[in-house]
Amino acid sequence: MKVDQKIQDLIRDRNTQVPTLPVIVEKILSMAKEENTSARILAELISKDPAIANKILRLSNSAYYGMMKEIDSIPRAITIIGFNEVVSLTIGMSVISTFSNKDAGKNFNMKGLWIHSLGCGFASRNIAKKLGILQSEQIFISGLLHDMGKIVFAIYFPDEYAAAVSHAKENEIDLYRAESLILGINHATLTGMLMEQWNFPEMIHVPARDHHSVEDSPSKYQRLALVVAFSDYLSQRAEFGDNWTTKAPAITRIREELGISRDEADEMVKSLKEQRDEIEAFFEVMK
Repeated sequence: MKVDQKIQDLIRDRNTQVPTLPVIVEKILSMAKEENTSARILAELISKDPAIANKILRLSNSAYYGMMKEIDSIPRAITIIGFNEVVSLTIGMSVISTFSNKDAGKNFNMKGLWIHSLGCGFASRNIAKKLGILQSEQIFISGLLHDMGKIVFAIYFPDEYAAAVSHAKENEIDLYRAESLILGINHATLTGMLMEQWNFPEMIHVPARDHHSVEDSPSKYQRLALVVAFSDYLSQRAEFGDNWTTKAPAITRIREELGISRDEADEMVKSLKEQRDEIEAFFEVMK
């Protein structure tokens, strides 16, 4: 059986050890589809999971948010930080915690990947707000989870993934191209498969899936995929984690399509670098 078929079977077979979505995330995704969802319902749901509730409060009181007064309850966190942001934080920390407990081998930098992914998530949110895209929290999740496929490769196909990494370095090509050559599928496509299996809405999993193939993304999600692709690049430039820089011509085209100037891009990188300590502290709470 070809490696890519083994990977697809691994994701689709619910009896395998590929992590399933935490119950709280399933409930939140389901809740988000309901028209009568309220802050009270969200607070009650989070409060039923003491570990998640504690992390939400710790994040709410972290240096990143810079609150002058302590946030001491989930309802207050939702009021101060915002309903949608608490939802995205809960989903993000649940997925990070699920994967961070897995053994991906000594040669895989799990922390580096998540620091890079957090950088991508925060950049995605900021760009979305700058461009007037209403789904800023959904795109935060897309950016945060865009590289999950790399973790699945490292855990379940370590030899093939190591070969792909070596091939990318030796031939100076993008890692996702080397993955396609050696594994028959790249990490972005695999991420999309996993998120679809977990019943994430298209608005979240399609931009994550298409961040290396924005030209093929459906028109209604293409701008969101462009945001994730450019944010991925910004996080690389800010030196968050171990990554390969996307070739400049493609990035220049993406930047121009988003209407972002070179100076604005440089300022975004500078801002990310200045937030590095806060983002690393963020990860330590979220994992």
